[in-house]
Parts: sequence; C-alpha cells; structure tokens
Amino acid sequence: MKIFRQLLADEQASSMNEYALILALIAIATVISITALRETIVGTFATSSAGMGSSLDGVAMTIEYAERIN
Repeated sequence: MKIFRQLLADEQASSMNEYALILALIAIATVISITALRETIVGTFATSSAGMGSSLDGVAMTIEYAERIN
C-alpha cells in the first residue's frame, strides 16, 4: 500500500502521462485531418506530377532540337 501511495504522489509519472496523452491526441488529430483532406492532397500531387511531366517533355524536345542542329 505504501508503494501505491508513493506512485500516486510521484509528479514525474503524472507529467509523463500528460505528455503521452498530448502526443496521442496530436497523432489522432493528424490522422483525422489527413483522412479528411485525402482528396485534396491527391489532387495536388496529381496536378504537380502532371506539371512536372509536361516540363520534362519540353526539356526533351529542346534536347532533340539541339541534337538536330548539331
């Protein structure tokens, strides 16, 4: 019983529990927000990927043109 009272009085254990709870809440909020914004995130990456693809096509055409000139 004495050990149980000491554990209850220990402030370090309480602080660690509070930090663990805060970390768990942050993790849950992150998962929920990413799930809610999933379509927006996918659309942004798709648009970005398409833009990079067209940029690379332009570079490839420039290289082909330079090779034809030389």
